[in-house]
Amino acid sequence: MTQKTTFGTALRAFRQREGIGIFDLAARLGWKGTGPVIELEKGRRLPRPSTIDRLGAALRLTPSDIAYLRGLAGYGNITRLPPKEQIIAVLETVAEQVRDYQFPLYITDFRGLYWLINENEITLHGTDYSTLEASMRSYLTVFDAIFDSRLDVRGRLVNCDQIEQEHVFRFKARNAFRRHEPFYDEYPDAMSARLLPEDYAHFRAVWDQVVLELSPNKLLFPFGNMQHGSVDLTISVTDKQVFNFQRVEQQILHVDGLFDLIYYRPVGTGVEQDATYAYFAAHRPILAQLRLWELVDIDAVIAAYNRDVTVEA
Repeated sequence: MTQKTTFGTALRAFRQREGIGIFDLAARLGWKGTGPVIELEKGRRLPRPSTIDRLGAALRLTPSDIAYLRGLAGYGNITRLPPKEQIIAVLETVAEQVRDYQFPLYITDFRGLYWLINENEITLHGTDYSTLEASMRSYLTVFDAIFDSRLDVRGRLVNCDQIEQEHVFRFKARNAFRRHEPFYDEYPDAMSARLLPEDYAHFRAVWDQVVLELSPNKLLFPFGNMQHGSVDLTISVTDKQVFNFQRVEQQILHVDGLFDLIYYRPVGTGVEQDATYAYFAAHRPILAQLRLWELVDIDAVIAAYNRDVTVEA
């Protein structure tokens, strides 16, 4: 079990990342001795916000790193969801607007929980409607979909390694200013109860591999020379049928930007795109969208989020 992160442990990690000792940090701050730094790193005292800002400047931290330290020192807020009526009204409207979209589409929140899955996303998952509905009732997340071998999504992704790394990176980048919140601090352990042991070991390896490196003007992918081109997702549905998609992600601003609409657009030659259209038209289930608010008690979900605890089935 990963030990809970404290202000002191985070400060020590940032100092070590900068490659300086306690004496050097004290000198950068203009402090006469190392005592205050030692006290902070051992958790014997918590700094004022102004001191955290000075520590951030001394350690050349990014704004999200400074926000992280502020949160761990007790100065950060917990992300709260809007009222249920607002969430459902907005998501219902979006759901109706995208009802006829011909390719995979879904809505997730900042924690990666699925709130809507369209019929063609079900086709992408390669599973039956009732199985995916049961998964939604158990609060299906993007990490479940990608890393749970029982759902067999990974078996259909040709570029699976890239997709796994991207999902972890997106989660970490999406929540860069929420790292002090308990839900984030529970990762990667939060997935241990949801995945098979071998799947969890794989998830943890990817989680540890993808380190969110922030520099002043750009985000760096730390896992190789991955450049976003025209193809973000390659799906193999049979030995001879492989489809390429571009992933499009849009924040739903009417609910405080805490929800994302993600959909896939076919790319490739005209012939390849025609084949993609034909396949999904032929295999589209004659079923309704899966909407989380119609399957579970949304009041319980909102209450759990606003208490910053894990939602459990």
